[in-house]
Amino acid sequence: MKKIEVINSLTLLAQITLLIFVLAFGIAGMFYWELFTICRILAGLLMFILAFNNHTVFKRKHMTVIYIVIGIFILASVLFG
Repeated sequence: MKKIEVINSLTLLAQITLLIFVLAFGIAGMFYWELFTICRILAGLLMFILAFNNHTVFKRKHMTVIYIVIGIFILASVLFG
């Protein structure tokens, strides 16, 4: 049981850290357009972390699929657009 709690704590920490980086690179991206690409990549990763946390920690199953789809769209727009 302790191992699951450690994983949940680490994913919540990763979610907060990615959110801070997304905000920082989003603000920096307003001034330097090249940094906005990094912001979009981090936002895509954040969506996958949010989906994982929703499924395991918060037990909200319906939003998990939405976060995964949004994450795929964000990362696809970075790769193909």
